This record gives sequence, structure tokens and C-alpha cells, in this order.
Amino acid sequence: MPNVYNICINPQGIGGTETFSRVLQKNFPHVRNCSFGLARHAVFDAQFELIRRKEVPSIKVFLKKVLLGRKELPLSALQKSKNNIFIFNAPIDFDHFSEDCFKQNKVVYIAHNSPEHVDTHGNYFGKNRESRIEKLRYVDKFISLTSEYETAFQSLYKLQSSQMDHFYHTTEQVPLRGPKSYINCVGNICRIDNRAKRLDRLLAVADTMPDTTFKVFGSGPDKEWFKAEANSRSNVEFMGLTDNISESLAEIGVFLVTSDYEGFPISMIEALSQAVPIVVSNNSFSSAKLIVRNGVNGFVGEDFNQEHTKQMIMSVFSDYAHFSNGALESFSNFDQNAFYEKWCDIFNNLA
Repeated sequence: MPNVYNICINPQGIGGTETFSRVLQKNFPHVRNCSFGLARHAVFDAQFELIRRKEVPSIKVFLKKVLLGRKELPLSALQKSKNNIFIFNAPIDFDHFSEDCFKQNKVVYIAHNSPEHVDTHGNYFGKNRESRIEKLRYVDKFISLTSEYETAFQSLYKLQSSQMDHFYHTTEQVPLRGPKSYINCVGNICRIDNRAKRLDRLLAVADTMPDTTFKVFGSGPDKEWFKAEANSRSNVEFMGLTDNISESLAEIGVFLVTSDYEGFPISMIEALSQAVPIVVSNNSFSSAKLIVRNGVNGFVGEDFNQEHTKQMIMSVFSDYAHFSNGALESFSNFDQNAFYEKWCDIFNNLA
């Protein structure tokens, strides 16, 4: 059996890409999670190997290795390997490997975001564009988060249809056994970055629903701004960073997404696993209606309107048992069994 090296992005952090690496290793113990960097603020105690770029490590890296007991994996050994499987989660890591290395191993690239984001962001194809796209010629599987993205990616990078595949993110949370009871609370768990998450819209909706509590969990560059906004309202609470997703979701009745764009947000999958219905305030990503089925486990609004968003939330509240049960039933499409079966197929096809 070949070695499988999953080149992680912050495996100790929160988010879909980070969770993917932990779930993959849990389901396939032969996968070796490895990363070029250590998390500045580790949320999860995930196991992975630190890729050492230099033959002689820096004092800083050496001390972290000793203090944290972190295993190291020399980059030179990876660069020379043959007949193994490499999984890349961001093309910024393509830069460390030659085309020969790509040719001599099976290579998987997972696009953990929308085509527009992947094509322009510096960690993806927004920098070193020509050389990174050139290496896609040797990628055996280009995997997106939904079949709806495949055509766009294939067109952008002139890929062969045989290279394309997709899978759905899953979650580490243990799903509830049944629907939850009604809670008069709307919430979100996200990166506190208003440019992307548009939490100003959540605040606008909160202003129209003074008798409903709004709770937001997370951290990010706009944390102080949101904390101040929350403190100025009697019905909004900023809960800060959480490493216990299920306990946090237990406090939320409706999961409200107000983002301008998303890839395939694992936070929504987590919400479904805990029987929390979802309201997406505007149809900001192409797979929104794949996750959220109108009238079943929540609603998707086409364009943001705070009054319409309020009405969608109130519709969920008015028949909460139905929507909570619908959330839990729809989670079966995204559970770890589905994840495991899909990745068994991917690995078998690469063998």
C-alpha cells in the first residue's frame, strides 16, 4: 500500500479545510497528515507531522518540536518519494515540489472553495499562477466540493474530465438521535470577518427581532468591532471562540448565514448534525440549495433583505419540530459514512 501524505492547512484550526484533514486521518489511519506550519493559536490537539524545509531546523522550530513533541518530516524526503499519494489542500504548497515529483506520484488536489475564490486568492492560483497551473497537468484527481463546481474548474484550468471528481465535507460532531426542542435564539459560528461573513446583516436582522436572542461564536480580525456592536444591543451576544461545536449549537435554534460568499461551509453541516435548521439570507454560493432545502430544513433567500430574512426565521420557529427533524434527516448526505465511502472510491481509483 502506498504512503498517503495529506499536506494540511492548519490541522489544529477551525474550518472545513482544517476539519477535512482530521476526519480523513480518523477514517484512514494510514494517511499521514503533515503541514508546513504550526498554528499560532491551536484550537484542536490534532496529530500531524511538521514538514522541515531545511536540513538543519531553526532554533524556533527545534524548540517547538521539543516542547510540543512534534514529529518532523524532512521536505527533501517528500520531494524524492515515488509511487505514493499526495493530497494537496492549497496550491501554495505546490511550490515546494517539482514537476518530476508530481509525475512520479499520484497527486490529488482538493479545491476547498468556490472557483472564483480559488482562482484569485494568493494561497491558491492568485500567485505563482503559471507554475501552479502547469502542475495541474500532472494532478490525477482535481476534487471540488460539489459537482456544480466541476465544469467551472475544468474550463478555468483546461482539465480533462477524467481528472474531475467531487466530495462533500463532513463533520466531527456526533449527530443527535432526534430533533431538538424549540429555542428562541438565532446564531452563527464563524470567522469574525465582516467583509466575508457580513455580520452587519445579522445585526440588521437582530434589530427587527428585539424579542429573539442572537448569539455569535468565533474570532477574527473584526472581533472588537462585533463585540462593541453586540454590547450596544440587548438581544445580541458575542460568545467568543469555541472548541465545543455541539455545546455551542445546543444554544442556537436557527443557524443564520449572512455571508457574501462561501465555499461549502462546514458550519452548516455541523448545524444539520445537531438538528439545527438553517436560514441563508442570500443565495451566496451555488451549493446553498444542495445543503438547505426550502421548507424542509430551512430556507435560502435569493437576495438579502432583512425583513424577508426575519420572515424565513419566523417560518422555521412556527413549525420547529418539522424543520429540526428535516435538518437531522438531511445530514445523512454529509455524514462520515458517506465521506468514508467516497474516499474509499478515490483511493481505489488511484491504486
